[in-house]
Amino acid sequence: MYQKQLLSLLFRRNWLGNPLSPNLGAMKGWGVNTPLNPLSRGENSASSFLFSLVSSPLIWLIALVLVSALCMPGGIVMAAGEDSTPHENPDDAEVYYDGIAILGYYTQLLDHVLRRAPDEVEVLHEKGPFTNVPDGLRDSLRDFGEASVEISTLIVDIEANLDEMNELAIHSRFEELLVLADEVQERLIDAYVELSTLETSVIPIEYWLNIFEKDSSQQLVRMYQELHNRIADLSNLLELLQEMMNTAPGMPGMPGMTIEEILALLNPTEISLEVEPQTAFVGERIQVAGSLETERIELPNRQIVILLDGVPYAEMQTSLDGKYKGAIQLPYEYVPQMTVQALYYPRDDDVGTYLASKSESVEVEVLFYSASLELEVEGKVYPGLANVIVGRFDYGEDPVLEKREVEVYLDGRLITRISADDSFEITITIDPDMVLGEHRLMAISPAKERYAPVMAETVLEVVKIVPVIDLSPPSMAIMPFEMKVSGRVHSEDEPLGGITVRAKFSGHEETAVTSEDGSFSMKMATASLDISLVGSKKLEVEAYSERPWISRSSNTWKMVTLNPILIGLVLVVLAFVLVISIKRIRVSRRKRGIQPGVLVPKPAMGTVGLAGKGVDVGSHSIDELVEQEENDDRRIILTLYTKVLKLIQGLTGTAMKPQTTLREFTRQSATMLGPAYSYLDRFTRLVERLLYSKHTLEPSDVDEGRELNQMIEGAVAGSDGQPHNR
Repeated sequence: MYQKQLLSLLFRRNWLGNPLSPNLGAMKGWGVNTPLNPLSRGENSASSFLFSLVSSPLIWLIALVLVSALCMPGGIVMAAGEDSTPHENPDDAEVYYDGIAILGYYTQLLDHVLRRAPDEVEVLHEKGPFTNVPDGLRDSLRDFGEASVEISTLIVDIEANLDEMNELAIHSRFEELLVLADEVQERLIDAYVELSTLETSVIPIEYWLNIFEKDSSQQLVRMYQELHNRIADLSNLLELLQEMMNTAPGMPGMPGMTIEEILALLNPTEISLEVEPQTAFVGERIQVAGSLETERIELPNRQIVILLDGVPYAEMQTSLDGKYKGAIQLPYEYVPQMTVQALYYPRDDDVGTYLASKSESVEVEVLFYSASLELEVEGKVYPGLANVIVGRFDYGEDPVLEKREVEVYLDGRLITRISADDSFEITITIDPDMVLGEHRLMAISPAKERYAPVMAETVLEVVKIVPVIDLSPPSMAIMPFEMKVSGRVHSEDEPLGGITVRAKFSGHEETAVTSEDGSFSMKMATASLDISLVGSKKLEVEAYSERPWISRSSNTWKMVTLNPILIGLVLVVLAFVLVISIKRIRVSRRKRGIQPGVLVPKPAMGTVGLAGKGVDVGSHSIDELVEQEENDDRRIILTLYTKVLKLIQGLTGTAMKPQTTLREFTRQSATMLGPAYSYLDRFTRLVERLLYSKHTLEPSDVDEGRELNQMIEGAVAGSDGQPHNR
């Protein structure tokens, strides 16, 4: 409250603008004995000097600073810094790559190729640039994706062209057949080129993902092998298509026979297929059977290719009656269904005699046991501390598997492998140097016979305990004496013991260790070379620990500093200067014959001053100008001003010299007039405009002259402020 009152007084325009303004009377309540008009109280020049001194803005500014410091409440926390926990530099942080996800992307591309789904291959390839892979694999991944897109389209076209070639041969469309055969051969060549690109592109994977390192995960090895199996399936499919092309109608031809003659000898074939059962578990065997004939004539001892999902899977041979029968085992691929198809194409002596044929596709529903896996992290995850991971399998209505292998990965790196029941707990310790933030935790249980693989993942939020510093600083720092700094360090949940607290103030540093309840206390030296009387300094407090799960935290407080020794010295110097100044003023007054405390007699109204003469203005006195003035308004103003000048001369005891201007005389009388000075100055400027300028007199000028005359008389008449009768 005191500070606001002082500031309000300091920044009032009329107080700062004129130190002798009547508003100084408002300072009486602050213990300053400042009369409203020193001249009216009869004070001497020394009193005027003291009045000016205590009224100086500089003195009051010093007083404001001292009062502000003394009135400052305790606990002056002006600013507190935020937690200054250092953050990991992204350029220095180690980058993790999920090898399982990368291999899964490669394998999924080939799955779409083998399923004859070029559109899905294209969509998946467009996502390639956004995958998180090592820089050394980016070119490989791009080439692999582009080759997958090309070969998927080529395979679909080649198979369609081979079927079309059979139709052209049946209808004896010789020229179209030859043109199409050339196109198919070119497409096969392109397909082998793309297959070579696929095989080359996967070579860097082994190096960049460390597939066969000692600490590599089994899941990574399995997926890498699965990728090579897909490439092998694709290679087998191209070999089959190449063989079918080599034995297609008109290829390669017989010596001495025209294409027309060759095609005339070709006979179409027909192959059937039956599958029992059409629902089976993975790993079970299913029976396939059918017959091969041409124009209702059985074809014995012919090789039949069984296609599983469009890829050569098994071969069988027809018996003497043209029938074939056998069993195939469903692979451990955990998909809802598979397609089975029988294929015949001419070989050896059948080339140039029979046409290839395919059976209708038969869909087989694939059964397997599935489960869901949930992961749960108990509590918060801190670097350097052990953390418990809880997992649970849910098999629904399927039989529960007693034991199954579980591999746990953190950011794509294998951290542990266990043999688990339907529920399990894993204790892991987070690397003390792990980057704070979100990390991917994944658990994989590989397939086991009829049980499909299952995977679950969750996000680990790795955090550090942030110390909160509650400080109790002193109300101010008294220089150069010691000050006590105490406080408490805690987290959101509990006090933190064993935390090192370091405080810095004015070039000094002290440390302390918190007790079990988180409290600490220390004494800080405040001695400094700073010569300021009152100021502000920063108290910096930092809390840290060697334990990796506790971060650094710091806060800053701004404290008022007070140097009483320097303040005392300054006050002594000011008092000495004040005494010397008062003595000099008294000596000067004695030399002029004026005794301190003796008043100058106040003349009666209308006296002419000491000389009894009028006031000279240039070569004429104002009295003469008044007599010569024809304008009544100008005459009134000059008359009023003449009375004021005579009153001032009588009051100060000095006559206005002929060479002195009106403004010079006004300034010379300033120290003796007090508040009346400002009114005389305004009146003088009004008269100067009438005498020395082309100013046109306004009725308001006359009113202003009368008002100023009354205010001057009132100011010098007495403390009651009543003007004399004119």
